[in-house]
Amino acid sequence: MPNISHAAQLGNPESLRLPPRGPTWVEDSSVQFIFCKTDEECLEATCTYIFQGDRERYDIGFVINIEFVWNDEEGPDCIENVTLSREGYMTLETFRDTRQQVLPLINTNELTPITIHENYFTLLTVNGSPTISYQPPPLDIVYKDIPNDMELPLVTRSDLRRYHINVATFTMDIVTIYPSDPSNNSNLYAYKHRGIFPPGKDDAILAELKLLDRIHSPFILRPAFIVSDASKSQFRGYLTPFLPGGTLLHVMRELSAPSGLPAYHPPMPDNPIRQLMLMSKAPLPTSSDSQSAPIAAVQLPATKLDWATKLTWAIEATIGVCDLHEIGVYTGDIKPGNILLDRAGHLQHIDIYPTSGFTFEFAAPEVTIARRSHSEARDVFALGMTLWSIAEEIWYFGREVQSVRPELVWRNGTDSTPHWFRDLVERCLDEEASQRPTAKDILEVLRAMH
Repeated sequence: MPNISHAAQLGNPESLRLPPRGPTWVEDSSVQFIFCKTDEECLEATCTYIFQGDRERYDIGFVINIEFVWNDEEGPDCIENVTLSREGYMTLETFRDTRQQVLPLINTNELTPITIHENYFTLLTVNGSPTISYQPPPLDIVYKDIPNDMELPLVTRSDLRRYHINVATFTMDIVTIYPSDPSNNSNLYAYKHRGIFPPGKDDAILAELKLLDRIHSPFILRPAFIVSDASKSQFRGYLTPFLPGGTLLHVMRELSAPSGLPAYHPPMPDNPIRQLMLMSKAPLPTSSDSQSAPIAAVQLPATKLDWATKLTWAIEATIGVCDLHEIGVYTGDIKPGNILLDRAGHLQHIDIYPTSGFTFEFAAPEVTIARRSHSEARDVFALGMTLWSIAEEIWYFGREVQSVRPELVWRNGTDSTPHWFRDLVERCLDEEASQRPTAKDILEVLRAMH
């Protein structure tokens, strides 16, 4: 195994490699506004709040959902229309207006706690005054029992404390186990759990945990704890070690940032990567010859990683896919954003449980909204795109049309990707799924050239 000390440095950044904290949680007194979602035409919306919650601790407070539609009977200044006119984006000022006008209308003494079910209300302005009507709740939340055949240690949800980082997702938090010191990031864990909505999310999370329990791969992130309720019988999610290096997407983005700019500054307008059709406004072109897409040899900025590191990462990413395919698991969403960099500089696949979702830029041509069946060939296409992004240090790009293969852009010059690797990637992207190599075939080639 070659020395990949640079990779280990990337896996232990001076500052945690995570997206900037977003505006999802807006604190104001005892109420936290967490979400406002609208339909496509912004004619109806649901605002969700946590009332009397705790920013660090779980299962405290009440979830309040306020539903409303565009009000044709009132003017543009009624609270429903003001919110919808912002196309679902609620500013702190609007939030405060809503809280001051709407929450006093709710009898908070009759709210049901967050662990049982959410509280639903309909907002309607009548003659200039907002009114609230209670809606019967859906079924109470039912949590799954923890499987008896799993040997992972348990930690209760009440012992978890949210760290101050916001990962911008409702089903993932960075936490510590009380009373450990959060200033030492080795005490941090990623907590995967069911969000406030949708109600059935824990089914997929428990299924993923069972799947992870079957796999013993050095390049698939293992869970560290099962999270339970206070009775230690009900499943409330699981913990994995927190890896401060972040995903390959974050790593590549940081490497591409111009010197002196923060890691999450977008590429500058004169960045050649942007000029060469790697941003969403100018996506990668599709090949005029779908069977043999020509390689575009162009001059891109010098790479930051040596080839030994890239080849090692390519092998590790492929081994993880091979280990999944060995037990008949096809994830359907292989991409740099689902591969973490650990503290030793090695790769760890995450989010391996097959779902109906996929990522447009990495999806095989045969994948459509109506046809999302999982297969080895579909994973191999996404793996090929991932190997290309590793070799070329690409963190963001677009595709003109997902239903045909893209024409990849490759560097030339002294640090260019070897042609044997380019050929391997192009084979992975064959429009005929049956003509793509297997993950084992890819691994054999990579190891032979190692």
